[in-house]
Parts: sequence; C-alpha cells; structure tokens
Amino acid sequence: MNINDYGWNRFVGSHPELTDRLATNTECRPARVVGESSQLYRLVSDAGENWAILTGSLLNSFTKKSDFPAVGDWLLADIKTDHEHWIIRETLPRYSALTRKIPGNVTEEQVLASNIDYVFLVNGLDGGRNFNLRGLERYITTAWESGAGPVVILNKADLCEDIEAAVLTAESVAAGAPVLATSALTGEGFPALQKYAVPGTTIVLVGRSGVGKSSIINQFAGS
Repeated sequence: MNINDYGWNRFVGSHPELTDRLATNTECRPARVVGESSQLYRLVSDAGENWAILTGSLLNSFTKKSDFPAVGDWLLADIKTDHEHWIIRETLPRYSALTRKIPGNVTEEQVLASNIDYVFLVNGLDGGRNFNLRGLERYITTAWESGAGPVVILNKADLCEDIEAAVLTAESVAAGAPVLATSALTGEGFPALQKYAVPGTTIVLVGRSGVGKSSIINQFAGS
C-alpha cells in the first residue's frame, strides 16, 4: 500500500516544518484515519490497514472534542503487524477541517473530516428541496471556512429541462466556486469532475439525502 495515494505527499507539502522531525522518528510510522468506532480508529499506512487505539497519555491530553482524531487525520502510530491493535502516539496538525457545532448549549465543534482538498456540494435537479439556494449558500460558506475548495455539483441533469438556467442560478450564490452539471445515471459532466478525483486528493461529498452522492461515488468507482 502506498500512502501517497492517500495524500501523504500533499499533507507533508502543507506542513514542511514536519519534514525533519518525521525523518528522525524511526519508532512510529505515518498513518491516516479512514474510520472511527467508539475510540477505535481504522488506519491505513504503508504496512496495510488495521484498527488502532490511543495511548493513555495522548487521550488525557485532549481537552475538547475537536482534539480527538477524525476521519482524514494524519498521525504517527506504533505499528506492529502481529498485534491486534496499532498504537496511536501522536496526532499531526490539520491543513483543513469540515466541522459542525455540537448540539446543545456548549459552543464546541465536532470535526467531521479533515485534511480535505475539495468539498463537493451535491444538489439534485429533480425538483423539490434538492436544489435550494439558501441551503447552497450555507454549504458554500461552511466549505470555504473549512479551508478546502468547494465545487458545486448539480446532479440529475438528465431530469432538468433547462440546465443552463440552473447553472446560472447556482453561480449567482457560488462565491466563485465552480458549478458543474452532472448525471450519475448517464455519466454527463464526469470528465470535468475527474480532474478533482486523482490519487492523493481528498474529497468530501455533502448534500441532502437523495441528491445522488452515493451514485456519484459509484460512477467514479466504475461499479
């Protein structure tokens, strides 16, 4: 497994100050969080993929929810392939993070995903609330604040009678983000999307249920 396909070069390029320190750390290896379950973290590294746990000292050093590892985080882990769990020794700084406020009276944020390059804001052109300008404005603001680049996707273009008008409407609130019309059913628009989906690049898809996020992923996967 090559961790550069998961964005390691992109990450190190964003944090050049880490290069020397990482080069001298022979005990731990870089790994990326690809899943989470009850403080167990699924990691990928050049040694493969496995579940990992936090050290007690690292766990006790966290003071807020956003300190905990999130999907997309890079960290340093003690990787022993003959052990059930790898050991997370250190979390590394993020260059972007998509967050939301934790429900309740406490002003605290939860990190949904980190070290993202693009946020695909998926809308559906099949009518109803799947294409809502006010909601799109909120999504775009959140995406820009994350540090990633928003890309507005108007999916289900095969169900729209006036695609050009829909694109112009979206561009009126897109704040400079590119707007692309696609159809996960026919493949329309995917050549333009493909330039974002390259090895080493991290993309998050955001949108209401039913707009076609899973179908877009399937189209990229080819199955």
